[in-house]
Amino acid sequence: MKNKIVLLNILLFILFSCSSDNDDNDDLDVINKPESKTQKVIHHLSIKEVFIGENNTPQYDTNTYEFSYENGQVSKLTNLEEEGSYRNFEYDKDKKLIKTIEY
Repeated sequence: MKNKIVLLNILLFILFSCSSDNDDNDDLDVINKPESKTQKVIHHLSIKEVFIGENNTPQYDTNTYEFSYENGQVSKLTNLEEEGSYRNFEYDKDKKLIKTIEY
């Protein structure tokens, strides 16, 4: 009886461990894998400017900027104080700044 159980276990092991070498399933894995997305990080920075106004009184002006980062590089700089004012930055494959476009 014990020999039959051992033989049955061996047969089941062989049956379930053998799989077809059909590569059709590999195509499905490629389709289902999510594409790597660029991580986008946004930081805000407020700069307070102090200048001497009329009657030698200090005047304060605050500019707030929004920095958008992609792949560790600044991709867009937006001046939140001036509506529609922003700059886009383009880099080459060596991550060197090649172009700044101001809108």
